[in-house]
Amino acid sequence: MYISNIKIHNYRLLKNFSLDLNKSFSLILGKNNTGKTSLISLLDKFINKETFVFNDFSLTFQETLKNEISQTIAPEDYTEHSLSLELTIKYNGNDNLANFANLILDLDPEINCVHILFKYYLSYDGFLQLKTDYETFKKEVKNKFKKIPDNERFSLTNFLKKNIKKYFNIQSYSVEHNNPENMKEINKEDIRKIINLKIIKATREVSNDSGTQTLSRLSCNYFNSSEEIDEARRSLQIQLMDTDKYLDEIYEKIFNSIKENFNKFTNYKPNLSIKSFLKEDSLLENNTQILYNQGTGILPEEFNGLGYMNFFAILFELHIQLRDIRKSCIENDGKGIINLLFIEEPEVHTHPHMQYIFIKNIESLIKNEISKGITNIQTIVTTHSAHIVSLCDFNYIKYFLNMGDNIKAKNLNLLKGKNGTSNDKEALSRFKFFKRYLTVNTAEIFFADKVIFIEGTTERILLPQFIRKIDAANIENPNYHPLASQHISIIEVGTYSYLFEELIKFLDVKALIITDIDAINSETKEKISLDNPNANVTSNPTLKHFLKTDKLQELLNKSFSEKTINDKIHITYQTEVEGYKPRSFEDAFIKQNYSFIKNNKENFDSIVNKKKINDTPDFYEIANKCIDNKASFACDILYHKQDWEIPTYIKEGLEWLAQ
Repeated sequence: MYISNIKIHNYRLLKNFSLDLNKSFSLILGKNNTGKTSLISLLDKFINKETFVFNDFSLTFQETLKNEISQTIAPEDYTEHSLSLELTIKYNGNDNLANFANLILDLDPEINCVHILFKYYLSYDGFLQLKTDYETFKKEVKNKFKKIPDNERFSLTNFLKKNIKKYFNIQSYSVEHNNPENMKEINKEDIRKIINLKIIKATREVSNDSGTQTLSRLSCNYFNSSEEIDEARRSLQIQLMDTDKYLDEIYEKIFNSIKENFNKFTNYKPNLSIKSFLKEDSLLENNTQILYNQGTGILPEEFNGLGYMNFFAILFELHIQLRDIRKSCIENDGKGIINLLFIEEPEVHTHPHMQYIFIKNIESLIKNEISKGITNIQTIVTTHSAHIVSLCDFNYIKYFLNMGDNIKAKNLNLLKGKNGTSNDKEALSRFKFFKRYLTVNTAEIFFADKVIFIEGTTERILLPQFIRKIDAANIENPNYHPLASQHISIIEVGTYSYLFEELIKFLDVKALIITDIDAINSETKEKISLDNPNANVTSNPTLKHFLKTDKLQELLNKSFSEKTINDKIHITYQTEVEGYKPRSFEDAFIKQNYSFIKNNKENFDSIVNKKKINDTPDFYEIANKCIDNKASFACDILYHKQDWEIPTYIKEGLEWLAQ
């Protein structure tokens, strides 16, 4: 059994939210402020803590409630205000349903799920009491100040913040699958019998300040949580008893004189004794050091970097939580219980290589624990790390997207085709391609606000400088948002940008595709200058895919808006500049910066056949016969910082992206 779906209403940004979970492992990712922490927080509140504040409600909910307080609403017109969490639990015939027996409301053998609904709600009676109390509050304020002061402390919002707990109630229900009106109240004990929630939070208390002994404290927690070291614990206790006896004798000598003086100064003869009483847990916490070897020396734990400290802390906490889960499974005698383990942002402070190691080994570690008696464990990891994403099975990925007033959760495997199946062969091929590509290169696109797809090394080298020049040119424009301050992912994919179309739509990011027009002769397939009269089509699959034509003239005639797809994707490529039609980046750059190239040709190591650079240049020929290496050419451009222009088609594309 496992939690297959989570639905949330009116909690912070999770206004109307639904998340599908995998049976064993799910990786949740998304940009900042997409509700990842809120998800964990709400589960913790309902299952463990039950503490809510007014700011936990979505902004829409808050405004609706405040508006209705000023109105008179009849009972029949009142809609219950609530913040809710619904869990769908799936099971099969092999699961032990002893703990679920009183939660199953539908005996249909075809129905293999249970719904648990948690509500933090305002009943009609509570609503009336809230209105009455607020009116009383306003009268008291008016009596004192004649009118309500224009001050936050006297506002309705502040009143609700201070008093919300008085009016809202918490209740849990089991809900019939196909009949949500049929509900049965359940209590906390019923829930804890079936759900065991464990959280390893991102705010791990690690420090490498001298004397903090973070890991030593964790080792104490590990020791106290262990059910496997009773024999070692007994041995330690016996040893401590022997040590206590030895210390008693020493203490007697140390404190003998003060005992004698005490007897002289009072008629009370208590016959004081000072005894040692060492405890194994405090001994570990206060008198134990975790050391590590460095060369020929031994160093204390705080000499480790924060990355290693975080890594060690996760492992300690993970082992402690897994031991607690195993203990719970044993206590429940193998009866059905879902162990839900959240690990929040394991990448904190850690080097990319350590992030790779973590995600590679987390599954095997948990599988090892399962072999020791853990049943029905679901692990959920949240991350901002592209390195973790790139090494994770993409079938596990759940992507959180901020839609403005709500968060939407998407399953990445839906890109395989309808409903995440592999029936759509074309979609499956695309999915496999970008999975392989992002695994080998970078998965940063999942955390970017905008994306630039480029063909090759030249653009990759020069693009950061292009961005700096665009930003500098617009520095006086108050409406311009500098590209350098935006989270932009640059992805080098050759002419295969079109394969990422569905991923772009899935992530809902703004994407600029910088590509070459790639003129060829349709009969000979020869690469030729765009100015060549035999050039009539493009060989570029991205242009053909997005712009629905391979005809050069049609491509050249495309307006700027025609090269923009749904305001989200813009394709930019070489067009006519001052009477010349470039075919590639190199001849486009040379055309617009010929004086710069000509004046610096002797200092350009990438330029050969320098004599061809003359007063009557053939820009296409120079690009093909004078540039020895494109990457070296790009580096030469960067090295010689004289003023040069960005090719027009790239400049226009970057300015569109900045908007």
